[in-house]
Amino acid sequence: MIDIGTTDFYFGVPNLTKRQLERYSLHLFDRWEQSAEEKLLIPDYSLALEVEEGSIKGKGRIAVALGALYFGIGSYGSFISGLQIVRDQVVTVSDFLAKTAEQQLGRDFEGSRIRKRSGTLGALQRLFVKVQRREITPEQATTEAEALIGDDAKDSPEFMARLSQSLAEAPRFHEQVPLPLESTEEIPIDGQPHRDRHNPRPSTPLWPVSSHLRVEVWRESKKDKKNFRTISV
Repeated sequence: MIDIGTTDFYFGVPNLTKRQLERYSLHLFDRWEQSAEEKLLIPDYSLALEVEEGSIKGKGRIAVALGALYFGIGSYGSFISGLQIVRDQVVTVSDFLAKTAEQQLGRDFEGSRIRKRSGTLGALQRLFVKVQRREITPEQATTEAEALIGDDAKDSPEFMARLSQSLAEAPRFHEQVPLPLESTEEIPIDGQPHRDRHNPRPSTPLWPVSSHLRVEVWRESKKDKKNFRTISV
């Protein structure tokens, strides 16, 4: 399975009880899953949500098998356009998770931070842009894609073959255009992204690390049962 979208969120609220944390997490997962079912039009994927106490700190991750991703991308004509459409769907579902995580609290809080990452989809898009800008050759981009995908590439040789062909056929730009928006953006409560020009990718954690409870809810695939556990970390 490859990561196609991760959303981290933090809301500065007083600690919830164990029961409140579990109810919050389960309800949030169910709503997020419903959004994915409606908006993410690929045949199968996995969802995983972690929510920790000590204010509200959470992470949602969407992952997919390469074969399912290939089928989803192939539904939209060209590889490049299909890649963009699927990524847009993932962004919509990730935005829903962040918004719902905030709304479910139903209270004021001292601050919030949201960080979204586009995973493999964003990385592949950037490879296409580099090829179109003539910064690297299609062969170099294919090699980078293989390294990026790793062992999962063996699961769908059709995906890798189509990717290589699409990189070779990608139209070249006559002038520079911006790269796709990097999805490692932090968004506070007012919805405006905070950008640190000197350090766009902070190495520090999104929230302080301490001993606390963590609720984990996940579904390995659309057909598998929903799993749930609460642990101390």
